[in-house]
Amino acid sequence: MTDVSVIIGAYNAMPYLIRSVQSVLDQTIGSDRIELIAVNDGSTDDTGDELDRFAKAHPSTVRVIHQENSGGPAKPRNVGLSLATGRYVFFLDADDYLGPEALDRMVTMADENNTDVVLGKMVGVGGRGAPKSMFRQDQPKTDVFSSRAYWTLNPMKLFRRELIEQHNLRFPPELRLGQDQVFTAGAYLHASGISILSSYDCVYWVTRDDGGNNTVSTGGAAHRVRIMATMLPLVGEAVPPGERRDHLMDRHMTQEFHHALLHIRMEPDIEARARYLDQLREIVSTWHSSSLMSRVPAAVRVREHLLRVGRYESLLTFQEWLDEHLDRIGRSRESGWLSTLPNRVLVEKEKFYGEYPGFREDSSLPDDLFEVTRELPRAPRATAMIVKGTEVGITGSASVVPSPRIPNPCTPPDLRGTVFTEASVSRGGALLIRASLPVGLPPGPLRLRATSADGAVFEAVGHTGEDGRSLSALLRLRETGEWKLALRHETVKHFTEIPVKTAFTPSPTRWHERGRLRYAKFRVSTSSLIIRVGNVSPIKAVARRIGMGRTPHAP
Repeated sequence: MTDVSVIIGAYNAMPYLIRSVQSVLDQTIGSDRIELIAVNDGSTDDTGDELDRFAKAHPSTVRVIHQENSGGPAKPRNVGLSLATGRYVFFLDADDYLGPEALDRMVTMADENNTDVVLGKMVGVGGRGAPKSMFRQDQPKTDVFSSRAYWTLNPMKLFRRELIEQHNLRFPPELRLGQDQVFTAGAYLHASGISILSSYDCVYWVTRDDGGNNTVSTGGAAHRVRIMATMLPLVGEAVPPGERRDHLMDRHMTQEFHHALLHIRMEPDIEARARYLDQLREIVSTWHSSSLMSRVPAAVRVREHLLRVGRYESLLTFQEWLDEHLDRIGRSRESGWLSTLPNRVLVEKEKFYGEYPGFREDSSLPDDLFEVTRELPRAPRATAMIVKGTEVGITGSASVVPSPRIPNPCTPPDLRGTVFTEASVSRGGALLIRASLPVGLPPGPLRLRATSADGAVFEAVGHTGEDGRSLSALLRLRETGEWKLALRHETVKHFTEIPVKTAFTPSPTRWHERGRLRYAKFRVSTSSLIIRVGNVSPIKAVARRIGMGRTPHAP
């Protein structure tokens, strides 16, 4: 009997597809207990041929379907579901791969606890950040209201197929973004129980070196507003008002709401921007509750209030400040805001207020909107401090620790002996750095940092190989300018940083981003490797192509 149907939708997934499929075939659960349904979604590379090769070599396990490109992952997954025969279904992206014991452990956990959904621990590869908050410990049987499961809505989980068919759960193809949220949230809400397997690395979530992924890119504000218009009613209509609903809405107001505003602010069409804000205002106002707002961060409360009262200009000013603040401190605009506070916090009558834009500048904005008391760690003492650029990180258990001076890093781990073996930029604008690390480096994250002359910082967490000696780090080049590259190592109490240096000058690269042709060109200085990112002038690009001259600043 087939225990698990693994469904892979694949679009231009080579060479990552090989590792993905092989990881399924190598599962310790045994090939007689699994089936692999791979849907080639109109790939233009060798993806289809490679899938056919696997099917020929493993005819009793691998089934391949070829179809025209659908523009997203929904239709391939639905096709796979219609053909699945296993007791359970697992969705795997063609870029990602499984730990050898993943399916065996997840099926065992589901069977032993009679649960309908199993979340297997995810691990980021190549600098990709994987969900963590729900994987602190094994939870044999829980639910969506008593755990952090709802904070991961991707479908790379084990689902009982009977649950899927009983409630006719499918991925809505009309949504170019967020169809996985609709499917996974529906499964969570109907499940008789959820298991969380944190003690084994089940899914390896990969960032591709070429900057691509397994679906057509779907950016823009319209898609972000639409997912809010889909998910808030889905939760609101399924769960009565109260703490349980607030628990789920919290996720959408701290993530999807932020993403919608981030992309609305970047919308160049003023009329379209106003239209998106009107749509978002109607959605948020419909599902607003004071109890929900009391639990979300102040940066959400302020923006939600400004949106509901129609103060769009103030809202976009706040969003612009937040984006620029994150750039200054080297955090991701997408998610970095969740763990940051403004530069100044006012303490008054045992309450703490974040001095965000608008704080006590406008009497119509009550102080309660800006309260950050619950966002500060509260405990008796601090055990260590780490300086990270303009931030001071407090380790241990500290509430507010006043300090007359910034502590020195003291006895940092030694990065000397690091050899940088590769520096390149993909056609998607992703900077890849590979290095060989010195022996005896203590455990701790390694970060690739790009710093501009005005202090702006971008960074990405690197991935070390199984031997602990090899490093690869992938960093998106979002802004133009000159950037010095450095590698930083952090432990619990210390950090150290060295410049990226190479004995060679990496090759220049060009790529298209948001309709503009960009270039990246490296320069080896005496202190570090420097990369210059700029926009290619369309006129100069055409002139160069027809042989009328060399573009002065482009590679």
